[in-house]
Amino acid sequence: MYLRALVHFGAMSPLRVLAAVILPPLAVIDRGVKPILLVALLTFLGWIPGVVAALIYSSGPLPRRTL
Repeated sequence: MYLRALVHFGAMSPLRVLAAVILPPLAVIDRGVKPILLVALLTFLGWIPGVVAALIYSSGPLPRRTL
């Protein structure tokens, strides 16, 4: 599990990782409203949980858009 997370984080752009560390909600802005609100809430409660959530959301695939 840990190695899989490292592989995903290695595929992320350095700019997205930097955004996740400096301002976590900015890193998940292309993921939709729910991840932005969750990461913002976690960042408000504590900076480290917000960074971890932003890195996890940023490492996953983009959500599918349905019409």
